[in-house]
Amino acid sequence: MKVPFRMFQTRSPERDREQDRARIERIRRVVQAELQSATSERDGLTRRRERDYAVAATSLSQLGEFGERSAADEQSISELERNAERANTRIKNLTVQIEAIRQLLAKVNDLDNLPSQ
Repeated sequence: MKVPFRMFQTRSPERDREQDRARIERIRRVVQAELQSATSERDGLTRRRERDYAVAATSLSQLGEFGERSAADEQSISELERNAERANTRIKNLTVQIEAIRQLLAKVNDLDNLPSQ
């Protein structure tokens, strides 16, 4: 008795390459968008922090010495310091994320160099 045999079929190598290119490009666009988003957030926050530092330095010079300032002024200074520390932490975290996203993008770009069939 003859066993029916059917050969395993695959798509053409060109169709596989097209699928791969399309998939890689979709991933690349998402990763690039997130890289841009994180970079924009970090850069904007850095600009605001630098501006606020300049304003704070000017304001502090006009408030007088420690011990001569009012309780309200001291509270404002403390709030400014807390906000600056939060901004610094966020900037550091975004910088770590940006580096990780850049590494991910490099790996996605390496997928373009996989050998063809």
